Amino acid sequence: MKQLARFAAVALLCTVFFAPTPHASVPATGRQAQDEVTVLLPPVSFSNETQLEAINALDAHAAAFLGAGQTIAIVDAFVDTDMIEESRVVEHVDLLSVPSSFDSGHGTAVTAVAMEVAPEASFLLYRAIDDDGVVDLDAAVTAIHDAVAAGATVINLSFVTATDYGQLHQAIKIAHALGIHVVAAVGPESLGSAPYPASYPEVIGVSSVELASNGGFQLVDEAYHGAAVEFLAQGETVVVPHGPAASGLALGSGTSFAAPFVAGGCALVRAANPGLWRDEVTEILAHAVQRAARTAEEIAAGHCDAVIDLEPAMLQ
Repeated sequence: MKQLARFAAVALLCTVFFAPTPHASVPATGRQAQDEVTVLLPPVSFSNETQLEAINALDAHAAAFLGAGQTIAIVDAFVDTDMIEESRVVEHVDLLSVPSSFDSGHGTAVTAVAMEVAPEASFLLYRAIDDDGVVDLDAAVTAIHDAVAAGATVINLSFVTATDYGQLHQAIKIAHALGIHVVAAVGPESLGSAPYPASYPEVIGVSSVELASNGGFQLVDEAYHGAAVEFLAQGETVVVPHGPAASGLALGSGTSFAAPFVAGGCALVRAANPGLWRDEVTEILAHAVQRAARTAEEIAAGHCDAVIDLEPAMLQ
């Protein structure tokens, strides 16, 4: 009973920032949602090719950087397998006691982005976030342990909490010791404290940039840009599938949708360099980055400017 009571207190503090409906941001346990999925009504002028071209992912694919042989675990909310390539899903586990009653779009969008970046990787999907956007940290711990046992090479955690939960950190340490990349969103600046799990030293923290008018990238003001950030990726107007059989499109906004660009990138480089250890793969990605434009204030604050870049000439 003591352990259950402790977790109940932790769970109240563990907020995931996304909108439970595709139309509006709804507070999760009293905190305003930041990451959201907005449905696009036809005619649609957006294309997912733009976001892939911006990080040279299409060039990487043309050069046979496809992520074959890699397995990406997504620990997130409900995933609608009608909207993704279900044939690439090796395992799909619901770790929550209450079934999902609707698709918020969050888990589906995160999975879709990673699938687009790494088009030949396999996927493990774990539901650890409920319909209200609250993560069950014990479920997330179980998901990480299961992903390790199932052979994951990359784990994506697109959730953020102010709680430093020891069991979650321990699970991540085990994955890290086995050479697995663990990637996490850093969340919004409004969290007001260090973001976990991105703040753990074993985790690659990812914050958001948006496309600038000159074709480059600029930092998203609302996102966290502190010490936990190791890479940046597009986190605004991220085009994702929506509707029956992915017949429509939606836009994802928030660091949740930046993280899977980096997770997919890890899979591409790992597949192309099977003899390298995790840290060597990360070093390749670090040398291949684009640089986001920063204001004088952002430079003075030491904000990260390293945007993921999958230019094939830099990935080996």
